[in-house]
This record gives sequence, structure tokens and C-alpha cells, in this order.
Amino acid sequence: MAPSCDHPSSSRPGAVLLPLPYQGHINAMLRLAAVLHARGLAITILHTKTSAPDRQKLPPGYELVTIKDDVPPELAASDDVAAFVLALNRNCAAPFREYLARAGRVSCVVADVDWFAPLATARELGVPALALMTSSAARFRVYLAFPLLEERGYLPVQEANLDTPVDELPPLLARDLYRVTDADGFCAYADLLSHMVEGIRRSSGIIINTFDAIEGTHIEEIYRDISIPVFAIGPLHVISPYVDSSLLIQDRSCLEWLDAQPPKSVVYVSLGSLVAIGARDLTELAYGLVDSKRPFLCVVRPNLVRGLETSELLRELQGGMPSTWRIVSWAP
Repeated sequence: MAPSCDHPSSSRPGAVLLPLPYQGHINAMLRLAAVLHARGLAITILHTKTSAPDRQKLPPGYELVTIKDDVPPELAASDDVAAFVLALNRNCAAPFREYLARAGRVSCVVADVDWFAPLATARELGVPALALMTSSAARFRVYLAFPLLEERGYLPVQEANLDTPVDELPPLLARDLYRVTDADGFCAYADLLSHMVEGIRRSSGIIINTFDAIEGTHIEEIYRDISIPVFAIGPLHVISPYVDSSLLIQDRSCLEWLDAQPPKSVVYVSLGSLVAIGARDLTELAYGLVDSKRPFLCVVRPNLVRGLETSELLRELQGGMPSTWRIVSWAP
């Protein structure tokens, strides 16, 4: 199936940006798009049909192209991130190649680090391809060291060893590494990281959403390890204009409440758009917030608690809350 697009291609040299279809990854990629667009590049956002951003929210001049991913909805909605990302790479390699082969004036491709197949395809077609690491340099060093950490017994992480220092990656502890509850999940994650790291090593460079002042040592170690250009250009939310890329409906009613609270008094809690927790975890979180005796704004999204529909719970909580508490399904 041919990729679909609604806007004509620009005559300017352009960058094709391919975010991973998760909220935090889309946010960072669109921030980077704004930086590149401000410097004269035409921007094409290439996205899977799964969780595609709303084209009406994109800034003027951006082109949104969707490609078929053929990932079962139940996998896309599951907690099995590694299996989902591996499936995306398998299924999107051909549509991406088809698009890039006929796209015209493409100056470069910037793909999320998880998109190892498109990075390889761009390289094969002679298009410079860079990877974007949306989180920290420290996290990327864990990815690079994954086989060594497994060999030396840090992985899989054992509950009894959570406070064990990781001598190879100071100042990290074992609890800072990837934790998985089953062998199949661990193997899938290891497989994903192996493909990811190999793809990045053969790319034109990596962009990391961080900066030297806080992660200079990690950035230097990454460069020594992979020997490709490392661009620490973050934090992206500081250097780029705001782009509304939310995939969830925002409850903006909390803003008036927030403005009425004393400065620096509110505890904000959000576990993001991906993490799922158990009912017991939610209970412990609630007790912690209550015991803090501070005003708080807490996000309880519909699929936050595994096996529990939270919309009814959210309505009940909102009906009996003190004025110093605010719980929303998603925050602006």
C-alpha cells in the first residue's frame, strides 16, 4: 500500500523525521522538527498509522505522511514494548524504502533510535541518517553495555541486588537498569537492543536530548564507544517552540486550579503515557501523596492500572477530593 500524504512536497531540501509511535518519543521528535524547520529545512513527519499525530495540530509547512504498519491492535496496546517495536521494524521496512526511493530531495533522515530497519534502509539508499535518543545519555550507555551487564550478572536484575553499584557505569545502581519480570520479555528486549545498537553504530550520527553540563562524561564515553558524531543538543523543550503533539485528550480545567496554588507548592505526578502499574502500586502512590500533606496534581490515565478501567474510579475520586488535590485523566 502506498504511503498517503495530503500536502505537496517542498522545493527546499528536506528532512524526513520518523518518531516512534509513543507520546514521549513523538514530543521530542516534533521539538527537533521545529528546530530544523526554523533553520530552513522542509519537514516531513513520516509516521505509522498506529498513534499518528493529528495533522491539524502540526505547524504550517509540515508534511505528514503515514505508512502502513500492520501491527495487531492488541500488540500495540500491550505492555510488550520490545515485541511491538520489533514488529514495527519488520513491517515498516518495505513501506519506508518505497517512500524514500521516490521522495525526491531528502537531505537527511532522522529516526528514533528504535527504528533500526529504516536507519539501515536510508544508508543503503545513500541518504544520511541520524538517530535520535529522546532520553538521557546515561540510558543510552546502558543500551550499549547491555551484553556486558548480562555477562557480569547485573542483568536480569534481581530484587535482592537492587542497590548493587554498577561499577562499569557509575553512579548507576542495579535498580537503574532495565527490569523485566519474565525470561521471554528479557530476551525480546535484548534482541531489540542488539539490533538498535548495531543500527546506530552504522548511522551518520546520534542526536541526544541532553547537554554537556549534566552528562558530559556519558557523552564522551558514548563517542569513544561508537565512533560516530554525537550531538548533545538538548533540552529540546528549551530551544524549540511548543508543538501540541498530545495523543490523549488534555484536561485543561486543572490549569485554573494550579494557578490558584502558592508558587512551588504542588507535587505533580505523571507516569507518562506508556507505563502500566498494578492496583497495589496505585494504592501506595495514593497513600504517599496524602501523607505528603502537600497540594498535588496527579494524572490517572484510562489504561494506567493493569486490569482496571480507571474512568469510573477517576469520577469517584474527583467527586470527593479536598480542594488541595486534583486528579485528571491527562494533563496539558
